[in-house]
Amino acid sequence: MPTTVIAPTNIAVLKYWGKNPLWEDYNIPTKSSLSFTIESLYTITSVEAKRGSGQISFKLNGKIKEKSSKESAYVIEFFEKVGRFFSFVNFHDYKIESINNFPIAAGFASSASGFAALTKAIVGELVEFEPICGSDVRVSAIARLGSGSAARSIPSNGGFVIWGRGIDFRNCPNPADLPKNELERIAFSSYAETLFGPDHWPELSIIYIEIEPKEKKISSRVGMKATAETNPLYATWAEYEENEVKESMISSVKKRRFSVLARLMMRSSNSLHAMCFGAYPPLMYLNDKSINIINAIHELNAKKTQAAYTFDAGPNPVIITLRRYQKEVLSILQETIKNQKVHISEVGKGAYFCDEHLF
Repeated sequence: MPTTVIAPTNIAVLKYWGKNPLWEDYNIPTKSSLSFTIESLYTITSVEAKRGSGQISFKLNGKIKEKSSKESAYVIEFFEKVGRFFSFVNFHDYKIESINNFPIAAGFASSASGFAALTKAIVGELVEFEPICGSDVRVSAIARLGSGSAARSIPSNGGFVIWGRGIDFRNCPNPADLPKNELERIAFSSYAETLFGPDHWPELSIIYIEIEPKEKKISSRVGMKATAETNPLYATWAEYEENEVKESMISSVKKRRFSVLARLMMRSSNSLHAMCFGAYPPLMYLNDKSINIINAIHELNAKKTQAAYTFDAGPNPVIITLRRYQKEVLSILQETIKNQKVHISEVGKGAYFCDEHLF
């Protein structure tokens, strides 16, 4: 019988964009990030393992993915990385089936929920993982090896989550120079944990809008690497968000000060896309409809802050508002979104095991 996990996506309000250059292979970020766990957008993944030589059968959204596909390549690479720290992973064959209830590779963080579900299912399936199966800290660090943002979907309490960078990218050792125990210590120093559970701020309403649900042309992996390598302001931005913005944003959520959170998260979103535009050649993930929504939100907030936008690497906005403003916000945006698909969610819990399997 397989092990099945449901893992939510998450929306970062303090963005993850860029990996520590020396620790890029381990997906250790240059700065910390903060996110809300999303109740209604998720991935379901079933994994069955049998003794073998590491063969992988992978089906995504009803379609078998050949080894030559990029999706299979990501999964194979993930297993190779996990196998460096947990060698027993290499001595099993895996049957994996996964489905999402939202678009993939469209800026909705499908890799976050996908690798979170896959990681927790593997940890639950293999008996050798039993000593760490209940440790969100360890499991989130493993999920990070597949997709950085997946770490933030692991904490079982969900809610408002921090993924800490672990080490300072400006002053850190080269992993090639470290003994195995020190390498493992640093590799697992970057993990995610819940700061405030879903019930901390129940008035929050999170609105996803599918402006362009198709796959984006430049993946997040490619985009963040290009930004970190070619934008001369990148390091200054990363340190500013780490040292100046992070604690202010945490405080705004702790005190439930929506106007402060809104300002901070919109500026963080804007600065992310400014960093992308400052890469060479420039990266442009937003489109005309994205800009129209940005303008509409600022017009709406002219007298009183009622909503905030944030964009990951894609044109699709995520709007955070309070329930009492939700109807008005949707009405204001209607002219721009027209017949586009809208998902309305609450802040939810993290990844969890499920008894209903996909095969």
